[in-house]
Amino acid sequence: MSPDPKNFLLEYIMDLMAKNGLDNLTDEQKKVYYPQVLAHVQSRLGLELFPKLSPADQQKMLDLAANEKTTDQDWRIFWTMAVPDFDDIAKKVLADFDTTFKAALA
Repeated sequence: MSPDPKNFLLEYIMDLMAKNGLDNLTDEQKKVYYPQVLAHVQSRLGLELFPKLSPADQQKMLDLAANEKTTDQDWRIFWTMAVPDFDDIAKKVLADFDTTFKAALA
């Protein structure tokens, strides 16, 4: 599975899987597991960030989510404009997810 180089979350997931000894998955396994882990990460980010958005930005987020053509770059632009400390929040959410993921594998 070749990731979109602009998708920082997929890059994070690839690193997470490698750190936990799951970097030897076949392409078929990656097609199954990477999207599942990605969905969990996106959900956690959304839950953390949604309350920080203005009502107008909440609607914009919903519109982006509903649009099949929304790119990772669109999301990145949206989050950095709507939540000034997005990078710091994302790092915290990803670190928390890393801890949970490791515990689930133990």
